[in-house]
Amino acid sequence: MAVNALLLSALLLAPAVARPACDCFCVDGAPRTLCTSVAEAAAGVDRCAGRAPGSCPAGVELDRRQQYAAPVQGAANCRDVGVYDPSVGNHRPIRVCDAVPADRP
Repeated sequence: MAVNALLLSALLLAPAVARPACDCFCVDGAPRTLCTSVAEAAAGVDRCAGRAPGSCPAGVELDRRQQYAAPVQGAANCRDVGVYDPSVGNHRPIRVCDAVPADRP
């Protein structure tokens, strides 16, 4: 099952400035669309279209990658990932979940 978007289970990177619900980030060394709501993530909007896989800095190995229970209905496979934060020039550990496609319970 290919999942186009990930759901953020925490706000990341910058203060709440008028930012879209989904945006393109470097996740574990590859461009991935991250969204702040299940509905937006399930819509499958690809904010990284046209970005080459090599456009992200290499991912980092996190000390411990944990799995988590889904915080909301419509989310699954919640886990730690490394997201590149250009404001500090480094990766941050962030909790994300996959959005469950609308045709699946």
